[in-house]
Amino acid sequence: MAQISRRDFLKGSVATGMLGAVAATGLGCAPAQQTSSEALSETGTVADAAETSSWCVAPESVAEDAIVDETVADIVVIGAGHAGTATARSAAEKSGKSVVLLEALEEQYYTIIGNDIGHLNSQYLKDHGVPEVDPVEFFNDWMMRSQNAANPSLIMQYATRSGEAVDWFLEKVPAELLETMTISYWPRHENMLDEIAGQKFWTGTVQWGMGNEHNMTEVYQAIFASLAELPNLQLIFDRKGVYLEKDGDAVTGVVCVDAAGTYHRYRANEAVVLAAGDFSADKEMMTDLCVTANDCLQEGITEWHDAMGGKDGSGIKMGVWAGGRLEPRPLGSMNGDFAIPSMNPGVGIYLDEKGNRYCNEFFGDPTWTGKPAARIKQNVYYTLFDSKLKETCTYSVSGHTCFDPQEQNIANIAAQFDQGLANGAEGDGRGTYVAEDWDTLAQYMGIEGEAKENMMASIERYNELAKAGVDEDFGKDSRVLFTLDTPPFMGVVAGPDHVGGVMVTVGGLMTDKYCNVLGESLDPIPGLYAAGNCLGQRFGAAYFSPIPGVSIGSAITLGYTLGEHLAES
Repeated sequence: MAQISRRDFLKGSVATGMLGAVAATGLGCAPAQQTSSEALSETGTVADAAETSSWCVAPESVAEDAIVDETVADIVVIGAGHAGTATARSAAEKSGKSVVLLEALEEQYYTIIGNDIGHLNSQYLKDHGVPEVDPVEFFNDWMMRSQNAANPSLIMQYATRSGEAVDWFLEKVPAELLETMTISYWPRHENMLDEIAGQKFWTGTVQWGMGNEHNMTEVYQAIFASLAELPNLQLIFDRKGVYLEKDGDAVTGVVCVDAAGTYHRYRANEAVVLAAGDFSADKEMMTDLCVTANDCLQEGITEWHDAMGGKDGSGIKMGVWAGGRLEPRPLGSMNGDFAIPSMNPGVGIYLDEKGNRYCNEFFGDPTWTGKPAARIKQNVYYTLFDSKLKETCTYSVSGHTCFDPQEQNIANIAAQFDQGLANGAEGDGRGTYVAEDWDTLAQYMGIEGEAKENMMASIERYNELAKAGVDEDFGKDSRVLFTLDTPPFMGVVAGPDHVGGVMVTVGGLMTDKYCNVLGESLDPIPGLYAAGNCLGQRFGAAYFSPIPGVSIGSAITLGYTLGEHLAES
């Protein structure tokens, strides 16, 4: 059994195990915090005695007689999600090489997470009038947001080739599904902002599943049906990767298990691609690797939520056990280290539990705007608006979970005011209240005493700043600095639900520009590649969205280019 000690982690050394061929690297494998006195006496130092996290421990190899069959292909792709499907299809289409695409879920249970595909300059967008985006401008904004920690070669591929990749992706989508696909934030409202607080935003998201009759799982079912046309591509469901196999330094295949507990071997003549998704369902990995989000948790108030889709990090674990190096911590996550105190328009005022304003409410989209809320006491948050929200909500950006100022969405806010006023103290049952004056609203929201006094002082101060057109307290852009003086008034009472609630993780294994996984010495591991949320160095420390859906968009794009590379190699 391969195991990595704290000393291994600090030194970057490698322990061997699994058939004498699979290596386990310690980078990112954080030790347990407590050490037994017996272990300390044996080793002499705390570093030597520290235990490893269980996810760093590779499983025992499977007995040969337990492996019922062996399949050989040129390329083996583990995971039929956005990235894995794109990789397998691209490689098979662009070459005569044999490709096996393995999916852990049984076919009848297959679902795929996500609705948005964020990209630039597809012919589809151009045909619908969406302006072209300068890829270099987009690239530089991305690298600024990631603090220059993203892999520049990978991000430039995404910036320059995502349009091509998405047009290619859509070729396999049936007409009846294409007809229901929408473009988010389009048509673009005249009040929408292209830039705020130094961050830029663009339109470029095609979408299913958000209110229309079809969803992304249906799209992938249709794509899977089309893959049958490729004689050199085999899609196999109910095959979960257990561990990789190696011959010397090279990765040569994977051992999988099915739902019945039967083991299968898949050998790769040329490449194994890890595209098995993220690790948001492994709370130990989350604690060890997503340290920023973990450090935002407050005892007795917030904790890790149960993740969507049960993504257990198996692909990343297999890569680590095979000698792959993780990108430097903290690894990023989508949500988890920020809180959204209200509906997403940042044109109101955010107050803490004591009724004090504490941040710029419109510092980009919620992935950045919501960070201060995760770093104060998280018992309760308050947000206040006035009736001008029916107009001011149109001042939005096209970012993650932002308000899309389409006619129906604006009408919904107007209806919410009317219904809230009618409901009185009962509110809407989800923490939103409407009243004709601030005193009554405070009563409905449960704000009293000193907190109410602070609330009234905060409103008065905010209105002074808005009238002056300069937010001297928190630097809010004057274009979204609106007075709160027109009744009826709306208030939102929110808990810290988003803190610790991670949709997916977006950090993973380090690679070169070809997505070839790097080992401890930062040299490529022969035969091993990563894609999608197994692939590191896309976002740096935290997720962001200059276009909604950039996680899925980059997964499809980099899967497409990886498949092309494998076809040509």
